[in-house]
This record gives sequence, C-alpha cells and structure tokens, in this order.
Amino acid sequence: MATLRIGTRGSNLALWQARHVAERLGPGAELVIIQTSADKRPEAPLRSFDKSLFIKEIEEALLDGRIDMAVHSLKDVPSRLDARFAIAGVLEREDARDVLLTRGSAPLPASSTLSRGLDTPAAGGSTVAGSASVLPSGARVGTSSLRREAQLRVGFPGLAFTPIRGNVDTRLRKLNDGEYDGIVLAAAGLLRLGVAIPSEAYLPVETCLPAPGQAAMCVETLAGRTNLAATLDHTPTRRAVEAERAFAAELDFGCRVPLAAYATLEDAGLCLRTLVASADGSKLVRAEGEGRDPIELGQRLAREALAKGAGELLAAAR
Repeated sequence: MATLRIGTRGSNLALWQARHVAERLGPGAELVIIQTSADKRPEAPLRSFDKSLFIKEIEEALLDGRIDMAVHSLKDVPSRLDARFAIAGVLEREDARDVLLTRGSAPLPASSTLSRGLDTPAAGGSTVAGSASVLPSGARVGTSSLRREAQLRVGFPGLAFTPIRGNVDTRLRKLNDGEYDGIVLAAAGLLRLGVAIPSEAYLPVETCLPAPGQAAMCVETLAGRTNLAATLDHTPTRRAVEAERAFAAELDFGCRVPLAAYATLEDAGLCLRTLVASADGSKLVRAEGEGRDPIELGQRLAREALAKGAGELLAAAR
C-alpha cells in the first residue's frame, strides 16, 4: 500500500491535528511539514492577512504531488475554495466556544503539551485562570481577531484590546510573562492540546459568536481525490460548517471583517446564527434562521444581513 503523505503546518496544534488524521487513516501515513506565508510573518497583524496565506504553500504541494492531502483548521480555509481543490473530509467538531484566559490562580497543568515549552513559574509567579470579571478597567487583552474584539467590546467596554500573534504555546507564554492581562483563544485548540480550561473562562456563544468553521478540522485534497478522506467525514459537522461557510462566501468574507457564523442541528434542521460588526463593535448586524439545505440557509441569511446594513460595514472594512 502506498504511503499517504499528509501536509501540515508545524505548530503543536497543527501537528496534533495531522497526527489525529493519520491515526484515523491507519498505517502507511506520514506527515510533511510545510511552512506557509503566515508562518513566515509571525508578528504581522492577522487583519492584514488574506486567508489564503495560511494554506497557499500547502496547496502548491498538493498540485505538484509532494503531498496527497492536507489537514487544516477549517476556520483558516477561505470560504471560496479554488475549483482544483476540495474539502474531502470534515471531522467531528470540538467545542466551538472562545475562552478568555487571565493571569490568576489556576496553573497550567504540568502534563499539558504546551507546558513543555514554557518556563516554569517561580513560587508566587503568574499562572492562568479564567473569567473577564477579574479584569479591571483598562486591562490589556490580547487578540488578533476582529470578530472577537468587536463582540467583546460590547460586553466588556472597559478592556483594552491589543493584537497578539503566535501559536497557542507562544500566546500562553506571553500571558504568563505579563505582556497581557488576558488573552482570547479558541477552546478547541486548548482542549486538543490537553490544557484544562477553567469553567468560568468559557465565553457563551451569545457573548462571542464563533467564526465560520471554528473548532472543525478538515482534510483538503485535489478535487479528483476526495475518496482519500471520505471515511473521515462527519455528516452533522459538515452540514453545519457548510451553512456557515456559505454565509461567509456570499459576503466575500476575509480576515479584515468582523464576521461570525455558527450553525447547530435542531429538530427542524439547521439553526444558523450570524453576525457582521463594525471593528469597534458599535454596530452589529445579526441574522438568524433555520433550514434543511445548508447552502441555501447560509446564502439566505447573507442576503438578510445585507438588507439590514451589513454591506456598509463590509465596505468600510475594505
């Protein structure tokens, strides 16, 4: 049996995800680490990026035959995919919520994958806990996500939001070193890496609606080779993220726009909640609806959002 070559970025989280896929596929899979344009600019603000920079070099490796498939965090994949490629498999979604971690009283678990690269805090030194309620007005909160910042400005107007870059390990280290009083991260990445999250750190989706595809992993292949990952597909997750990505694609969403979309399966089909915001959170356009066809649902709510004024917010962000 030929070896399946799986392309991945080199962060701890990306490697965890790629290894998880390799284990699901069985013996005969190997990882190929590829540095992307986003990896080459670790301190550049995310809002200056096009989403293609997270996967461009990996897709080039698919085209020239150096790899057979690639594993991505689905939220990093552009909502409009080049026709030469396909999302061959969408794995079951992890917890889609965001979390706000603060410097507090709960230490990082010693068994955490992340703690292996962290300096051990001295006695009485900084550790991480949760809950924005412990943060005073003016506290520095690190996030490079316009979506998170816009929504949290509404719920926590006294916080000072500051850009932060780097992988999960780096961001936690910056928090522990005192560069920030709090940081906002996706729960899914922390859970996959074995980091215990304080219950009070979770942000309800009503407070911070997730990004399209957040917490879902996907396998990308050339359009004619989707059979390579068909066994990995989790139908409920695929249907949910298809609705979210259809909403984003209809609005031509990129990293420069505070946009959120989160779908769940209900008795009546899919329930999709969406948001488009101004960068400062002063203007929010929400659209919510249900449907059985994920693409139709996403496109319908995008049109509803445009009718409510989302177009003006999108134009201002460009």
